[in-house]
Amino acid sequence: MAELTSAFPTASIEQTENVLLVKLRERDEQAFEEVFFLYKELVYNLAFKLLKDKAEALDVTQEVFLTLHRTIHRFRGECKLKTWIYRVTINHA
Repeated sequence: MAELTSAFPTASIEQTENVLLVKLRERDEQAFEEVFFLYKELVYNLAFKLLKDKAEALDVTQEVFLTLHRTIHRFRGECKLKTWIYRVTINHA
């Protein structure tokens, strides 16, 4: 079994995030979808926790990902992408 797991090198989360970030800045729709599927639950759950309203949490989730799409070029990389998305969610909520 060890042979199977060592045959395929796994990229670190940081490397994966860096690749996604480059693709997002290039307006790669597949990268955007991947980020959406990675973080949609985090965004919705945080928004719901703050707002206590399902409809409002869904609206905030939509706004967060629209903001991400429109402003990814302003992300300076001083924190992880996940942290930035978390902060954008708090700001929208």
